[in-house]
Amino acid sequence: MAVARLKAAGFIPVGRTNMTEFAFSGLGINPHYGTPRNTYDRSTGRIPGGSSPGAAVSVTDGMAYAALDAVLSGEPRSDLTPFPLDGLRLAVPQTLVFDGIDATVAAAFAAAQSCLSQAGVKIVDIPLRELGELAQINRLGGFGAPESYAYHRSLIEQKHDQYDPSVVSRILRGREQSATDYIDLLAARADFIRRTATIMAPYDALLMPTVPLIAPPLRELDSDDVYRDVNLLMLRNPTIANFIGGCSISIPCHHAGDAPVGLMLISPRNGDARLLAIAAAIEALVSSTAS
Repeated sequence: MAVARLKAAGFIPVGRTNMTEFAFSGLGINPHYGTPRNTYDRSTGRIPGGSSPGAAVSVTDGMAYAALDAVLSGEPRSDLTPFPLDGLRLAVPQTLVFDGIDATVAAAFAAAQSCLSQAGVKIVDIPLRELGELAQINRLGGFGAPESYAYHRSLIEQKHDQYDPSVVSRILRGREQSATDYIDLLAARADFIRRTATIMAPYDALLMPTVPLIAPPLRELDSDDVYRDVNLLMLRNPTIANFIGGCSISIPCHHAGDAPVGLMLISPRNGDARLLAIAAAIEALVSSTAS
């Protein structure tokens, strides 16, 4: 359906790009077909990020072009009008999202905040302590593990060795959840969404670093333990939007030639069009000062 809508809009597909097996990693590593290299530093061989590394690299390299949100969602197309920045209200959570941040990301995020404040954006630090509950809520693998295990369990029994070891180990965590655990998880998520929605209501969006680290070299991820820890760290902030059922977008906020750093905006469910308009305004401002 997505491809059919793109073709109807004049899109010309010319090939397929590589991705993480079953879109089940935030690093972009694929042992079967090879890992696309981050265009920022191919000589070192840094991770491209996931779960669709080939898509990101093809756009960065100018091999492909993508936009068309309205096309993919089947909505009427219209010009995107940037949201007025003066008076925009953004909240920066102080719990969890800055844990483990490196100096490069911290500096780029701080510079972007300063730029936005000077443009009239009201930025407020909020505790949002509820984010500290996520590790406990998802301690048995969250939704991804049991839902993927329900689909893959018979195939894993037959072809376990053909799976990416780093992916199948995460899928198999689904065996740790009982039906009661899953029902409790659904209830916990509903309660979490209700409480955070009340906190987010006075603001136009949450603002945070997309990930806390610049892309690490592939050679540093040979250990299973390191792979797991870095993967979870890279997925941590983006999955906040998933868990609250919201929408999000990442905007580049680094200087040209520097390691890529993303600025992420999160808003409640069904706020896609408004968030895209906000992002368009912020991107125009941040890109002009970061170049």
